[in-house]
Parts: sequence; C-alpha cells; structure tokens
Amino acid sequence: MDFLGLAGIIVALILFLVLVYRGCAPYWAAIICAIIVALTNRIGIAEAVTDKFVNGMLEVIISLFSVVFLGAIFGRVYQDTGAAESIANALMKGFVLKQEGRKRITAAVVVLMVVGALCTIGGIDGYVLVFTLFPICIVFAKICDIPRRFVPALLCLNCAFMFAPGSPQIYNIMAIAGMKSQIPNFVEQGAFGIVGQLESVSATSGLIPGIVATVIVAVLSCITLIRMINKAMDNGEHFDFGPLQVPANANEERKLPHVVVAILPLILVFVLFSIVGLDVFIALGAGVILGLITMFPYLPKVDARGRALSPIGSIVNTLNVGSGNYPSALLNVVTPAGLAGVVTATAAFGMVVGTLGGLRIAPMVLLIIVVCVIVAITSSPPAALMISLPMFVGATTGPLLAQAANAASVLIPMNPHAILRIAAIAAATFETLPFNGMIILCLSLPMCTHKESYKPMFLMTVAYIFIATIVAALLFLIPGMV
Repeated sequence: MDFLGLAGIIVALILFLVLVYRGCAPYWAAIICAIIVALTNRIGIAEAVTDKFVNGMLEVIISLFSVVFLGAIFGRVYQDTGAAESIANALMKGFVLKQEGRKRITAAVVVLMVVGALCTIGGIDGYVLVFTLFPICIVFAKICDIPRRFVPALLCLNCAFMFAPGSPQIYNIMAIAGMKSQIPNFVEQGAFGIVGQLESVSATSGLIPGIVATVIVAVLSCITLIRMINKAMDNGEHFDFGPLQVPANANEERKLPHVVVAILPLILVFVLFSIVGLDVFIALGAGVILGLITMFPYLPKVDARGRALSPIGSIVNTLNVGSGNYPSALLNVVTPAGLAGVVTATAAFGMVVGTLGGLRIAPMVLLIIVVCVIVAITSSPPAALMISLPMFVGATTGPLLAQAANAASVLIPMNPHAILRIAAIAAATFETLPFNGMIILCLSLPMCTHKESYKPMFLMTVAYIFIATIVAALLFLIPGMV
C-alpha cells in the first residue's frame, strides 16, 4: 500500500472539507487539494490540473449538461411565472389554512414535501430548485410560525425524490451512464449476454424497491421534522426574519397561473422521460417550451433593472437569467468530480478500490460499501457512480468471463436493475455531509448555522437514505424483483 499517497488523499479531502465548511469557494479549494494529491502521489502538477482534474469534470459535464442546463431554465420559468408558488398556494389553501395548531404544522410540512416532489420528478434541477422553493418555504414558515432555523430542512424535503425511479435527476442519469459505459468493453469480449443486460437498464429500473425506499425517506423525514418543529414551538420558539431582509412585497397579491396549468409541464417531462423513454434533453426541452407557451402571460413585464420588457423580451429575459444560473449550478456539481478525477488516477486509490473489490462478502453489501465509501471520499455522486459501477460490474463478471468457454452466454451474477437502483440510492447517502455545497446553500439562504439547522438535514439526507438503501437491497432478494 502506498501510505504516503493514501495520506495525501486523506489530508487533501479533509482540507477540502474544512475550506468549503469555512466558506471558501470550492472551485479554487478543489484545485489546491488536487495539487496536494498530485505531490504526494508523484503525479506532475500540470498533468494533475490540466489533464486529470479537467477530464474528471468533463466526464460528468457530458452526462449532466442537459439536466442541469435545461433544469436551470425550467426552474427559472417556474420561478418567474409563479407556477411553483401557484402549486404551493393551492395546496396551502386546500390543506394548511384549514388546520389549526399542530395539525397545521403537519399539513405545512407534507405540502412542502409534495411541492418539492412534483418539481423534482418534473425535472427541475435540484440545485436550482432550492432557489425556487426558498421564498415559498419562508412564506409557509411565516404563516405557520415555524422557526426560521427549520427552513433549511424544509428545503431538503424533496431529497427522497432525487433518486426515485423515473426521476430525471443526477442519480438516475449517472447510474445509467455508469452501467452503460462498460458496454463497449463487453462487446469487444463477445459477452453479448452482459451487453443485453446493461442495455436493459433505465430510469425506472428497480421500480418497486425504489418506490419503497422513496416512501421510507419521505415519511421518516416528515415525521422527524414535524416532531422537531413542534418541540421547538413548545419551548417558545417562533418565526422571525432575523438577519433576513423582510420582502417588500410580502403582503402583495400576485396573479398566478392556475394550478392545473402549472402542473402540466412537470407531467409532460416525467411522461416523456420515464414512460416514453426519450432523452432527458428532449423531455426537459419540451417541458420548457410548454411552460413558456401556457404560462407566457405570467412572465415578468420588467427586468431586474426595472426596464419594461416586450412580450418577446419577457421570454428572452427568463431564458437569459435561467441559462445564466446553469454555469454556477453545473460547476458546483462537477468541481468535486475534478478533484475525484485526480484522486482516482492515483495508485493509492486503485489499491483502496482493489481492496474493496476483493472483499469476500455478498455482492449487494459490496456494492453499497463501495458506493458509500467513494461518495464520502469524493463528495460527488456523479463521480462515485462513474467509478463504482464499472468497477463493480467488472469485478463480478471478470472471473466468470475468464472461466467461460462461451463468453456470449455469461451473465452478470446480480440483477442489473438491482445494481442500478441500489447504487443510485446509495450515492445519495454521504453526499450531504456538512461541507457539501447544497447543504451550505440551504443554510446560507435563510442565514442559519450548522449548529442551528444541520441535525434534521443530516437525518433526512444521510441517515434515512442509508436505511432506505438497506431496505431496497433486501427487497431485491425476493425472486423476480426488478
């Protein structure tokens, strides 16, 4: 084992966590840490930064460009038109305002989870969705007197649906990419049985276990958050804007699209991507176009500088602002993948992976361990899925191919749909540790600290998702479960 190289990786990752936790931009922090990895693993600095780091990002950018780019525009359409607010208002009037006391808190939490679920399954990028939901969560918190320190957790209520079967989000897309990236290798070996299995996976693979896992996380998250909020209110805590600026138009009524009109683009994206099976670019593109057509009258008539906009100008303004948000969203996702690209190019990392792959344990347990360890090391689910899935498929099929007289008849010794779904859920476990960019964003918007707000976030996005991963794996032990 290369102990110096391994020590360099550990030091670099800890430093990355500390720098980001202290508020440093992950962009330069990742490069500094990549240089540390390079120096301790005898890799040239120029090669590490301009080759390994950049290639690590590019691999993920290629897979995620569509969902982040169009997801950012889609989210902006829902923000500018007030469509997300329309859905939230309809649910609030129907289920929240009619309730009193503790029942109102329960209704508010469930409604916010439903709004987040609809937007997530409908294709709005998770990073952008935080900005879309934040003003809605603040309004809900104010009306229901929920302490502001719980707003970050309210923003995370959609976490159960990020890995849900059919959801056009990073976890499903990268899990599919990780599985199918090995197809050329098996074609060269004539292992067409394995090729057929890999080609059969989709965003809805592992449907039933995936749905059960989603329900587990959603239910436990709601119960936990409701109990914590009620306990805080019993202790005399109330909502306050604190250091936040009170919105100038907080009490103004805004004309919003009808809730049915607001939901239609979300339904279209889900149907085209998950049921029809079209590429996520086509599905999200169709959602954006339908949203602009059906909710055009609700687009802003003035821009951020107060200048009047023509009808065409309103559309262009929304497209400009939405597309302007995507570089930041994409870089926040792929920058850790750049550091992961340097880490994974080292001999020390190869030895760690080899050690994990050589563990003589049940394949499902091995898969969960490998994905969880790599996502914890890299803080990048895309990188973890692109590393762990090819490694796992190769490690489990390599010995079989070496012994087979007819490679074409060899199959993966584990249900490929189970591999995809377990990996997609497991990749969401240790991503949201305190230093994660999404966690920091959710805390910064309502101006809360980790000490005030992180506990429910940890339970919702780490602990409960890990439990759901185990349950999903156990369900796949049932014969015929796909």
